[in-house]
Amino acid sequence: MRQIATKPAPAAQRAVATATETRAEERGRTAAEIEVLAAESRSTDPAVGTVLTRLADAVRRGDRDEIHGYADAVDARVVAEMLTGKRSWIWGAFEVARNVLVFAPIMVTWFGLSRATDAYSILLTAKPELAAKPFLLLWEQGFEAAPGVVTFSTVAIIDASLIALLILLSLVIHIRADVRDVATRTQALLKESQIRGLLGHATTWKRR
Repeated sequence: MRQIATKPAPAAQRAVATATETRAEERGRTAAEIEVLAAESRSTDPAVGTVLTRLADAVRRGDRDEIHGYADAVDARVVAEMLTGKRSWIWGAFEVARNVLVFAPIMVTWFGLSRATDAYSILLTAKPELAAKPFLLLWEQGFEAAPGVVTFSTVAIIDASLIALLILLSLVIHIRADVRDVATRTQALLKESQIRGLLGHATTWKRR
């Protein structure tokens, strides 16, 4: 006997349609979350942002092959560290200033010494009898008001101020780094778990 094909009941059709719409909505929400992550990543690493954007498109379309391909290309730990490791430009400027200040006292000292030796040579040429006086004493006295000379005490004060500022900046940066390392590590782990969960959710979708 031939079997007569029966059409699905309207209730079953509605259930299938509802399930399909629900899956589409969930894919859309997952894709939207991935797009937010892509936007965050794009400013730091455009390549990662592009991969995440394409992953979001694949999730929205339900293309299983592309989803797995793009998801496998994303390293959750690297992305998390990249996003949580952003530093304020102010602290970056402080670190640059500290690195430059390392050489500042040397530069000031040699500049002052260079001007002093030139003035000393000119002064002794004009007044040879001053050769009996100590070089540092003449320097402190300005080589009798020679133009462009920075006195020894002034050079010493500038050097001491620069070194004190260098020490202060180093301490501030070091203390902040100690405090920031713990907080940054915690944020990175939380972000990594969020990204892994999002990727895991994305890879469960397939075209139906």
